[in-house]
Amino acid sequence: MTGYHNGLTDEPYATPQFLQLWPNLYATPLHLSYYQYGSGPHVESVYYPYLPFLPWLQIPGLDYRWVAFGSWLLILLLIRRNGSGLTLLASPWVGFLAASGFNDFVPLLVLTLTFVSLTGWPSRVAEILALGLKQFSNVVVVAYYLVRRQWWEALFATGVTVAVLIPFALLDASGVWCHAVLLQSASCGSGPGPAYGAAFLGHLNYFVWPIFVFAIFGPRYAAILRGPGYERNEPRPHLSSESRMGEMTGRGGMASSWSWSRCSGSGAISVPRGENGDERVRTSKRSCRISGTCAGPRRRTHPRLEDGRAMTPDRPAVSPAEM
Repeated sequence: MTGYHNGLTDEPYATPQFLQLWPNLYATPLHLSYYQYGSGPHVESVYYPYLPFLPWLQIPGLDYRWVAFGSWLLILLLIRRNGSGLTLLASPWVGFLAASGFNDFVPLLVLTLTFVSLTGWPSRVAEILALGLKQFSNVVVVAYYLVRRQWWEALFATGVTVAVLIPFALLDASGVWCHAVLLQSASCGSGPGPAYGAAFLGHLNYFVWPIFVFAIFGPRYAAILRGPGYERNEPRPHLSSESRMGEMTGRGGMASSWSWSRCSGSGAISVPRGENGDERVRTSKRSCRISGTCAGPRRRTHPRLEDGRAMTPDRPAVSPAEM
């Protein structure tokens, strides 16, 4: 279904075994022999083409295909309130790739924690972890900040990537350049890896990444394009630090006429704000999960008479006796 090199992928077998190459990850190849789907033995020598943290995210003794499949299920659980995003990532094709054991789903899970589930420093820690897993994660994080014109955040993400690779470059600089930068799992004389050029089209698991980007960020920006009158029921990816709080409030070059409700969930919607900054609808009865800033429903207030009594439909401004 996904071609010879993808349907018979070596990733669920090679990814856990790459720990044997530590600490000099990029200097020597891993000699691998495995059976899959009734065929084999497949014998190959493969260099480590990812970033250093990826082989550590596994469960010892458990088939890596279950790790990838479980990561996919957790992603679906975390975005369950994002209907359009869930439709994209819950498709059978994506599930088939996860069940095949592609290691893309582990960094995708960490990115989901970064942009959807966590806030504050936990989100920052997840972001740093994602920057050391697979190179596509770094592209997503840096592109996220560049689109939002957060230059220092983009520079920080680039610096973390370089810092992660420096210790291994001291051991074998040519290996880091060839395998970690050019993404080549064969010998260095083979040139850039399949992620560069037309060979990208031959690896269908690569297309999970743009699907993930559309699923997580697409609904949010579609809401911006629809204008301030569009009521949105899906939760936004949360912000991971105070530097991200400029979004949707006019401080990051975004539309200042649109603001998000501070509560997330099926009962919270984003609404336009009035001239005095007050929201025009009430929020959900559930308390906010983010910092507890709006725990409880907003109470409707009524105009008051001169004596301080509230003017309600059953209490007119002028009583019959005063007429």
